Amino acid sequence: MKKLPNRVTLSEALSWLAFGMLCDKEKLKTELVSSAFGFSIKDADVKLAESLVAFLELANAQKIKLEGKWVEGPTSTIALTAKIDSTELANYRAFDIRVDGLRQGDGILWISNRTRDGEMVWVNNPETSIEHYRDITMNFKELRDCLKAGSSPKLSSAKKLSPISQAALQQWWQGLSADERRLSQLQLLDMSKKSYPDHRITRHLIRDLTGSRKTGPKPIRPE
Repeated sequence: MKKLPNRVTLSEALSWLAFGMLCDKEKLKTELVSSAFGFSIKDADVKLAESLVAFLELANAQKIKLEGKWVEGPTSTIALTAKIDSTELANYRAFDIRVDGLRQGDGILWISNRTRDGEMVWVNNPETSIEHYRDITMNFKELRDCLKAGSSPKLSSAKKLSPISQAALQQWWQGLSADERRLSQLQLLDMSKKSYPDHRITRHLIRDLTGSRKTGPKPIRPE
């Protein structure tokens, strides 16, 4: 199983909240103009905007602590990474994917164009917010504790499990103790899925291993 990162960028956080996938700013750009995560472009934009609102609400309440770099103007020196005061988030609520940060205003400033070339364009004038925070990151655990991952047709397609090979299942069976082999088929099925979480294992495969065995206790029906 892939290890979860300790910290994530703003683009990764919003793509996780909206579509269930961690995408850095370049990957998020690519997905929005190509597949839109399996949605229509309009629906993908709406989901991203809704995720931004939910995210900022918790960040403003200091349940998710943000760090980033303050940029005062186009020619200013970029400051060192520092914590962002939650009071600043009352004004800086517009997501700019180019800098992976926030500008003054609301909503998504940088989204996919509706043309065939997939060019990324501003929805409104970026010069209304010269000052901004860029390269924003946060603790991923804090995010997961407060909000749930989103979902998307592309994520559902990616999660389809490949069937386990007969050789791999036989190897797993041979590694079990005598007591473990005497467990019910349902218990063995559960054990095998925990051992091979990235593969599809069906009850009939376990039945082939155990022969004519009980599947497990029948559920107790309420009177």
